[in-house]
Amino acid sequence: MRSAEAHMTEAERAVGTPDHVIFQSWDRYPRKLLPESAPDAFTHLIDAYFRARTNLTSSVSGNALGGKLTTAQAQPIAGAKVQVQLTPLSGDGVMGALVAQGTMPPGTTSILFGIRVNAECGCSGSANVRIAEFRFQPQNGPPTVRTFRNARGVREWGDMTDSKGARIANLENGVLHLVARRGQLVAMNSAQTPEHRQGNFTFSVRAQVPAAAVGSGYFAVFFMNDKGELSRTRIPFRPASVPVGTAVTGSDGSWSIRLSGQGENDFAILAQYAGDERYWAAQSSVAESGPLR
Repeated sequence: MRSAEAHMTEAERAVGTPDHVIFQSWDRYPRKLLPESAPDAFTHLIDAYFRARTNLTSSVSGNALGGKLTTAQAQPIAGAKVQVQLTPLSGDGVMGALVAQGTMPPGTTSILFGIRVNAECGCSGSANVRIAEFRFQPQNGPPTVRTFRNARGVREWGDMTDSKGARIANLENGVLHLVARRGQLVAMNSAQTPEHRQGNFTFSVRAQVPAAAVGSGYFAVFFMNDKGELSRTRIPFRPASVPVGTAVTGSDGSWSIRLSGQGENDFAILAQYAGDERYWAAQSSVAESGPLR
């Protein structure tokens, strides 16, 4: 149900509110229609769709970001939390978590992690990335984690070379530093780990990816059985975001939060309101060049 709500929110952010909406379920969940107050009931999702639409504005003034949260009819929403995060658009990027979610394919018996640059992706470019951790978290069960804090963590990835045998990665203070030129083919895999659970999962990579590496490759978790690969979930190379903080709207719906200096780098700021039982979620973004004034 949470996934369905996230999908309809993303769809409306992309194309706006449609003229007609059809609610139809063909999966084995949800299994009940009522009561509407139950979060796993189909009618709860329908009610959620017809919450009041909202509008979130944001702009930078000096070293602060601010704006207003209102309904679509311009009525202020007071006491709401607005979360703010910042993403570098130039420079070396920052160390942070890149996350993907999905559902394990039936028949999975093991998983492994992978890094691809200019390979198995239809992509091309140079990459200068630093990786601290791979993490696979099933919905029910302990996580599988790969770090680079010691030599064993490095050995689990085998020879860290490109397709022609040239070394492209080294260990630096517990972080894997991978450098590849445009045209170098890199396909690195970790050792396999048994995994027999089914259901949803969260896949995350803690990494520092510069904006210049976008389009050159991706991180992946591979789902395997005794015959080979069943499928893979990818996280394309992209800069990680940094949480700035949370602002609370005033009686007139206005909000403001202080921003730290970003040097000479360009950056994007994303403000998000998660919504609640009464109001639809909303977000807005601002792109800035150079240092904050």
